[in-house]
Amino acid sequence: DIEIAKAIAKAEGKNLKVINKGFDFLLEDLKNGKVDFVLAGMTPTEERAEQVDFSMVYYEAIQVVLVKTLNVETYSSFDALNKSTVRVAAQLGSIQQELAETFTHAQKQYIQAVPDLVMRLIDGQVDAVIMEKPVADGYIQNQTGLSIASITIGDPDGGSAVAVQKGDQALLASINAVITELISSGKMTEIVNDMILLNSN
Repeated sequence: DIEIAKAIAKAEGKNLKVINKGFDFLLEDLKNGKVDFVLAGMTPTEERAEQVDFSMVYYEAIQVVLVKTLNVETYSSFDALNKSTVRVAAQLGSIQQELAETFTHAQKQYIQAVPDLVMRLIDGQVDAVIMEKPVADGYIQNQTGLSIASITIGDPDGGSAVAVQKGDQALLASINAVITELISSGKMTEIVNDMILLNSN
């Protein structure tokens, strides 16, 4: 996301200032004019689109459930996770939190940082963590004993987009032009591959 943000700032002829905040505060900061755009792997849901405008999708997201390898057969279905004894975790304020809510009978935990979620999984404080597949792949490569459960979750047509203030059509057009160029040039694929590599180290 940082590399994409750099490209947007360059196209706008501005210096990039990155503000790292909790996911659940991002849209409020955008609406209040504290930031110009939000680029944080955000899925353009209908609910969010009522508050802000979204760019074209720059990354097609696949959501998965990360579990301990020793439990991968135990948690092989939605029903297996959707029990009162199972603890499902996700990043606070994210699309993954919304997906976790579909496990109506399971216990839910939501916290800000994805690394903290994974540590809770490793330490046995939660049983499953919902996250994007490239992120999960990175942790699996770097940490023994973790696997992706064979559960289909989320919208297969979902993805990540850049959020701007409602009505900011000029910035939105500029961002869409940058995304189009990154995709057509193959640079976007490089960025995604670099992200996977980063998560594996």
